[in-house]
This record gives sequence, C-alpha cells and structure tokens, in this order.
Amino acid sequence: MYLLGHIIGWLWLMLTVAIGLSRHSVKSANRFLILSRIGYLLIIITGVALAIRTLSGNWWLTLLKVILGLGTIGLIEVAFLCPQAGKSFELWTCHPTRLRHLTNDYLWHRLALAIDGKLDLNHQCR
Repeated sequence: MYLLGHIIGWLWLMLTVAIGLSRHSVKSANRFLILSRIGYLLIIITGVALAIRTLSGNWWLTLLKVILGLGTIGLIEVAFLCPQAGKSFELWTCHPTRLRHLTNDYLWHRLALAIDGKLDLNHQCR
C-alpha cells in the first residue's frame, strides 16, 4: 500500500513539474508548484513508512534514497524559482553567481589535466 502511494506520488510530482516548468506565466507556474507540493507530502509520508520497514535490512540504501529524494525536491524548488526571476530553467544559468566557478575554463582545464594524470600538484601559482 505504501509503495503504491509512493509511486503515485512520484508520478504526480513528475507530471506537475513537467507541466509547471513548461508554463511561460509565473502565475500558472506557481499553481503547479503548489500542486507539486502535494506530491511532496505524499512522497515524504509514504517514504518514511517505507524507510522504517527497510532501515534494518539495508540502512545505507535507505540513506542513499533519502539523500537523493531530498536533493530532487530541492532541485525542483530551485527550478521553480527561475521563472520568478525571469529566467528559463537551465542548471548552469539559473544562479550564475553560485555556479560561475563551474563554467570557468581554467577549472575545466585543470580537471581535464587531473583526469589525464598530467596535473602537476606541486606547481605554484604566481
């Protein structure tokens, strides 16, 4: 029973988020944000009930699911903030002040060097 409610909650959430993020009006997007929060309630209530039953068997899988679920809900909330700020939702442009360092060419270059094993960690920047 709880599993069916959990699956229905995630389906409801995916539907309301997809429709809400496709709206061009902030007012109509907010309506779907409110509807998606109903899905949050159903997911959290049934998720806690399921977690209680599975915690003793696989506690680390339960913890991973909780972290991923809360992260998904947080990402959805950030996605709905973008239309209110007058921007479309793109992970790299939604909050440029927070994510600017991720798109810096220098950091990407250093990451590529580290992956290739050619990064000199003893190099001092001047």
